[in-house]
Amino acid sequence: IVSRVVPAADLLREAQAVAGRIAANAPLAVRAVKHLVGYGEGLPVGTAVAAERLVWGVLRDTEDRIEGRLAFQEKRRPVFKGR
Repeated sequence: IVSRVVPAADLLREAQAVAGRIAANAPLAVRAVKHLVGYGEGLPVGTAVAAERLVWGVLRDTEDRIEGRLAFQEKRRPVFKGR
């Protein structure tokens, strides 16, 4: 998946910026998405969607998800703990 095309000289800087934005998210969610991308490759759409729903159910009640919602509501940066 391509989200942006940059000159070769800017590639490392841009890749590090994207990685930083990803790393700033809730660690459990980032890990889950990485797993789903690898697991879901080549799966039928229905199976992939079922896996996504299962993971969402697991993440729904985590402290990090609740912290993310509160931080958004309070207009502040979330402090994720990986729980």
